[in-house]
Amino acid sequence: MSGPYSTQKLVHHPEALEAMRQGRGQPPTQIHFMPALACNQHCTFCSYGHRLEHDGPEQLKWKNMELMSDAFMPLAKMRECVADWKEMGVKAIELTGGGEPLIYPYVDEFFDLVAQWGVDLALVTNGTALTTDRLSRFRNTNWKWARVSIDAGTQTSYAMTRRVPPIHWLKAWAAVRELARAKTRPDQRVGVGYVVDTHNYNGIYEAAELAVDHGADNMRIALAFTPQNLARFPTGAVEGAIGQAAQAKVDFGKHVQINDLVAERRDNIELQGQDYKFCAVKEVLCVVGGDQNVYTCCTLAFNSKGLIGSIKDQSFKQMWWLEQTFFRDHDARKICNMPCLYEKRNKVALELIKLTRFETDLIAAEDKLAIHKNFI
Repeated sequence: MSGPYSTQKLVHHPEALEAMRQGRGQPPTQIHFMPALACNQHCTFCSYGHRLEHDGPEQLKWKNMELMSDAFMPLAKMRECVADWKEMGVKAIELTGGGEPLIYPYVDEFFDLVAQWGVDLALVTNGTALTTDRLSRFRNTNWKWARVSIDAGTQTSYAMTRRVPPIHWLKAWAAVRELARAKTRPDQRVGVGYVVDTHNYNGIYEAAELAVDHGADNMRIALAFTPQNLARFPTGAVEGAIGQAAQAKVDFGKHVQINDLVAERRDNIELQGQDYKFCAVKEVLCVVGGDQNVYTCCTLAFNSKGLIGSIKDQSFKQMWWLEQTFFRDHDARKICNMPCLYEKRNKVALELIKLTRFETDLIAAEDKLAIHKNFI
């Protein structure tokens, strides 16, 4: 699979694979930046702690709740981080949550800073805070893809799943349409996100049709990761979601790429842990949160198992190079005893690390050619 959801992205970074092969530390290739941990929505499946008063106490035990807060990264620290990432040679930033990144008080300046830098940028948002001015600033960046989280096929289901007023449904789809109109290059992608949960598993086909109508060119479908695991879903829900995704591919595949990850996520949930020691993803990707902590990945964001270090009283650059013991001693078999959405990427990376530099470069060239053909 090419595009934002490819498991083979590391073929484009042979220098990172070579560093892993030699056991050398390296700066991150990609930052998942979560500057706003507060959110203006309260999704039923959210593991990042955006609870309502009547929610049950069991949600406090979810894996991303341990260190979660409603913190916003201070402006000075955000500026410092961007400067560090630029100096360290970071190649891409994904602005995401955590919370809702577009309610971050300094998001407009963040867009301006990364626009001046020219780094590749991606955005994951619920779309409801995408103002005209903010869209203009985002367009000025070197953005590669954006995904709006919809997670419903109807307005009623959307309001129930995301626990918001129905007007949010209209704002979210308006964001999809405006982001699609903002594309100026063939390598830019606008997608719709669909996390399958207890209330929305029957709406995938309808959402795919709406994605086409609003100009999206891809749709990502996955399962909610919660402590209830597969027991969370009503009988037949997972199979029904797979069937709807398959039918959407048949009927709308010419207009929107359906990235059906439901079966893969089901397998991740059933696995409940990793059978390999070395996590390649943590070597090239990290989460930087509004709490001024740095974590290995979104699976273990705001969890002490994934905490690399704090940048509250030191720069990101200082923290990264001082915490190399963390990387050396990390054992995914012991630490990542839970579903991991990077399981396939890690296994692909482990195979790539075994190859010679020449073979890796050859695979990268062939993969780039395949991606180019998809854009024509």
